[in-house]
Amino acid sequence: MLRNRYFPLLLLLFTLVSCDRAAENPNKVFWGETEYYSNFLFKKYEPVIMKQTLELEFNKYAQKGVSGDIELEAVKKDKNGKFVRTSDIIIYKNGEQCADNILKIKPAESSIELGIEFSPNAKEGNHTLYLRVKNSGGLDRIDDVNLSQSDNMILVHEWVIKKDDILNPLAKILLWILIVAVILILVWRIFIRHNVFEPFKARTLFIFYPESPMQKLKIKGCLKVICSSKKQSQSVISRFFKGEIIFVKNEFWERDIEIVPRDKKSVRVRPSQGFTVMPSNTVTAGKEAEITYMNKITKLQIN
Repeated sequence: MLRNRYFPLLLLLFTLVSCDRAAENPNKVFWGETEYYSNFLFKKYEPVIMKQTLELEFNKYAQKGVSGDIELEAVKKDKNGKFVRTSDIIIYKNGEQCADNILKIKPAESSIELGIEFSPNAKEGNHTLYLRVKNSGGLDRIDDVNLSQSDNMILVHEWVIKKDDILNPLAKILLWILIVAVILILVWRIFIRHNVFEPFKARTLFIFYPESPMQKLKIKGCLKVICSSKKQSQSVISRFFKGEIIFVKNEFWERDIEIVPRDKKSVRVRPSQGFTVMPSNTVTAGKEAEITYMNKITKLQIN
């Protein structure tokens, strides 16, 4: 085999290599970086192929002496420092996926577009990969690499590629919307609600029925009291955004009436048709009010 069968393999880099990296290994290059995210709803992950151009040059002796395609494969170091084929990436040549992940170069080619895509099982972070000669095609050297070395050491180039695992963009948008919504809800609940829907400042309401036992209601902080002959309930959403409504069920209340906050020492009664409140619709702490309906009297007190 002739020593002058030589093939320089030149990388045109879109990302510059630092001086320290170059000093460590002149063939080491930062190939590229890509972001990966899981599928979420209708936002699916679209694989990213990092592309670079390889400029190829065979001298005249190499062109005559090459007996077939030059084959290169991607390898990495295992835990024991041994070079093994990697399944972390998928190799493309001129936009076509390489069979068995083997890059084949023909002597007649002057340049190729080499693409690298992370496989789904690749882990996040930096990946240091190498091009290893699988079949020299009869060449003695590629760049400054002597192909007479042991098979495990015929390494042409060293790559560094980076994979960043990120949140799906749609999930990220929805998460931010959720965060903003939660903040607004908390601001409403803590700082605004009590100004829009004023709660009771009085602590306790006493209702004395003519034919039923007295009812004692803790009303402080609640939105209002609704007295009715029917059983009623409040939704969780209404309770959270407006405040708690206390429902009182008794046969005396043939029509609904409402008792609402007025100030720290009084409440206001909103009677329905047929009900009268004496001496006024305002019930003040320490004083008693009478609600009359069909000659029946119910008394109210607060403190």
